[in-house]
Amino acid sequence: MDVKENTPEPSANEKVHAINQTKILEVIFVALLILVLVAAIFEAWTYSFVAARPPLIILGVALLLVIIQARRLRKGILGVLIGEELKKSLQKKDSVVRKVAAITGCMLALVAAMVVAGQHIAVGLFIFILMYYVSKESFKLSFNVALGSIAVIFLLFEWVLDIELYRGIVYLLLNGYKVF
Repeated sequence: MDVKENTPEPSANEKVHAINQTKILEVIFVALLILVLVAAIFEAWTYSFVAARPPLIILGVALLLVIIQARRLRKGILGVLIGEELKKSLQKKDSVVRKVAAITGCMLALVAAMVVAGQHIAVGLFIFILMYYVSKESFKLSFNVALGSIAVIFLLFEWVLDIELYRGIVYLLLNGYKVF
């Protein structure tokens, strides 16, 4: 028996909602890309002039392409009320937009935790939070996997490959470095 035979055809309203959700996700993705590219351009300006030329050229072209994409999206979305559609999508429990927003928030929290606490601790916290709160695994399993991942990352990078990972602002402050 084929699965398609038992699946009801989505209504026209459901199809429009799915298209609108896709457009919303694309707008969010383009907005995040613009933010990342602008941040990377500002970072490239801190390099010496000779070292900054290649990244600035590449980032400038990428930013131009993303802006063109954003303009194309804006023209295609004029008839869609993004605010209302986004509100509807976020209110649904299993909405794709809600899941994307949640994982995006987790990734931003991971980056912030890396800056503050360092890569070792941030990755361990990220794994623990995803396993315990999102996947609803047991505390013991989540804690052990997070601790094991920290140990593997530390052993692999610090001892085997002899690469010192970023330790975070807290570590730098405790060791007397002037961060601010």
